[in-house]
Amino acid sequence: MQTRRTVIIPCKNERTNIRACIESVRGLADEILVADSGSTDGTLEIVRGIGGCRIIQREYVHPGDFKNWAIPQTHGQPLHGPTRAAQRLDKFQRYTRWQAEVCHQQGRRPSAARTPPRRGAHPFAG
Repeated sequence: MQTRRTVIIPCKNERTNIRACIESVRGLADEILVADSGSTDGTLEIVRGIGGCRIIQREYVHPGDFKNWAIPQTHGQPLHGPTRAAQRLDKFQRYTRWQAEVCHQQGRRPSAARTPPRRGAHPFAG
């Protein structure tokens, strides 16, 4: 028996992005759960118009609270988006590629440590 998969899309006032977001995950899961935290810009009307999504609503307190509330409401195994750790790793990998390119342009070798400088000191800091 194959496990059902669910994508959780948290949103609030994402009218301009929600359609592309839903379409980008449509083939990944059996269920798309749109967890809205009080949209007032017509986001939910767009989701209903697209169809094939289940909508749940609740006030947003903080990311962990919202995610922990949404997960038990899925009908399948939740597929999680990138975690903060994965985002930071990606940012570090992009930084090291940028650092290597700059060093190559300057005719020198990149440092062995490859430790990113403090926040805001390079183009991928966040």
